[in-house]
Amino acid sequence: MVPFKSAEGVTAPVVPILATVLGAGASAIGVMEFLFQTMMMAGAFTWGHASDRFRLRKPFLVAGFALAGLGILGMGLAPNFATMLPSRMVMGFGMASIGAVGGALLADLSQARDLGSRIGLLNAVGGVGYTVGLVGGGLVVYWYTDLAPGWLFTGAGLLALVSIPMAVRLVREPDDIAEEDGTDLAYADEDTPTIEVTQDRTYSPFVFVHRPEELSVTRRAAAFLSSIFLVYLSMSAVMVLLPLYLLEVGGGSEAAVFLVFVVHSAVSAFSFTPAGRLADRIGYRTTQVSAMTLRMVAFAFLAMPLFATTGPIAGVFVVVGVSTAVIASTGPATLFKGMPFRERGELSGIFNVATGAGKATGSITAGLIVAFAGFPSLFLLATMMTGAGTMVTAYIAYPEGARF
Repeated sequence: MVPFKSAEGVTAPVVPILATVLGAGASAIGVMEFLFQTMMMAGAFTWGHASDRFRLRKPFLVAGFALAGLGILGMGLAPNFATMLPSRMVMGFGMASIGAVGGALLADLSQARDLGSRIGLLNAVGGVGYTVGLVGGGLVVYWYTDLAPGWLFTGAGLLALVSIPMAVRLVREPDDIAEEDGTDLAYADEDTPTIEVTQDRTYSPFVFVHRPEELSVTRRAAAFLSSIFLVYLSMSAVMVLLPLYLLEVGGGSEAAVFLVFVVHSAVSAFSFTPAGRLADRIGYRTTQVSAMTLRMVAFAFLAMPLFATTGPIAGVFVVVGVSTAVIASTGPATLFKGMPFRERGELSGIFNVATGAGKATGSITAGLIVAFAGFPSLFLLATMMTGAGTMVTAYIAYPEGARF
């Protein structure tokens, strides 16, 4: 996983820059990222369902690494935007397997009481790899200012493919481990309570009194996934064109772009494990609502002219980085608790479809808003969408571990 995440870190800030070099405008970049996220949505459910259907994780994980690595390599070799676009889509379909199947694999090997911590640890390892890639990419563009962006993608694609032999060598099937331990993962969690209802619960920083018994499990699940959709929509809308904002409005260089991304990634990487432990201790909903509120405030600051330079933007993304760690750790753990082995891959796919739908909508929305109304309007929209997701999470008492 670390080589792939490092490759992703090298390329993430440069995707809109490469697209611009190859002739794309802001709206075209938004469409590209919309298609990228659409492929991730399609892949998330496909990979997750298939891994449950065949009771296998490893082959689908390896295939995901292969497709994602080839997609990055294809972007680096693309002579124009028309050929870059399908490579970006292939990358998205491959990455979907890493998220859906990788998350299900981790849940298979974790106890319910430690799930938040384990997901936080996995995200921390991936975050370190991503940060290393960002730092490496930033140093390359700082030292070699005339280097064409395509070369970064070519090198990153080759690095990503290193994850294939590592996965083949190191990843083991949960059933094989269970057989050695004398347990059956298909039924290991059947006795785990699947719905934990707590009434009159306080969700920081809001205080609401809930009557969760009046809402169906399906409605709570839909509300939870809706909040995830809104939060990822707002984050994607900001991040997809942030490099262009730093270059055009903030007066920064490509190295400054990498600096902001490094700050966000490094803070997230070091916050993932503490965030998971905190959520296990005080509750996923409380932790998640607080993180969403922090992100909403941070996006509101971005809309102010005072924050239109690299330094203040980097400071804002310290806060965004903490919120990212919490949301990424608590979301999957909330759904995985109490789910038996045979349903985790598909459930992980459903969660990734919700996040992918948010990212896709955010990407195309960002391109259109910036093209017609400018960056301040984009940041205000992101603030409102994050606020809406926060209110849905706080108001709807979706029981932790409820099943679809």
